[in-house]
Amino acid sequence: MIDTAIAIKKWKLDTNHTSLGFKIRHLGLAYIRGLFNEYEGEISLEGESFENSTIDLTIFTDSINTGNDMRDNHLKTPEFFDVITFPEIKFKSNSVKKNGENNYEIEGELTIRDTTKTVSLQASYPGLTNDMYGNTVAIFQITGEIDRTDFGVAWHHLLDNNVAVVGKKVEFDMNIELIPNED
Repeated sequence: MIDTAIAIKKWKLDTNHTSLGFKIRHLGLAYIRGLFNEYEGEISLEGESFENSTIDLTIFTDSINTGNDMRDNHLKTPEFFDVITFPEIKFKSNSVKKNGENNYEIEGELTIRDTTKTVSLQASYPGLTNDMYGNTVAIFQITGEIDRTDFGVAWHHLLDNNVAVVGKKVEFDMNIELIPNED
């Protein structure tokens, strides 16, 4: 692991190794897990750490993947993401603050459909390392949660026992690998 100060000022998501995962309750007891397969993002550093950096992330809604084509096609409809009208989810950071030795709190504006809300995410930062080709890689584990109905993703169906088919709370579990942005 590299322990030196960060000299690289612009980073981008390594799309070969990043995973933007989520989970949501199903039938009140189980979880359905999924991820988005297509996205792009950049982080710009102000100093020699990730604190006070600027994060811009775009997720392409049509790339949702829960491992079930029927469910994925339903999630792409106007009842959920409406991918024709709203092809992107956007996140832009307002602040990145160090919260302990290897942790950060990220606050930013999340836009899903036509609704933008401030959200808070937690980032664990194990550090920098080199990949098998000697390239520098920065690694983060990011978690957080939102209420999907706050963003207009409001499809709601109750079972006979008054249990929601799909929960409101969406939990994020993302593995982020950043590489220098040499563009």
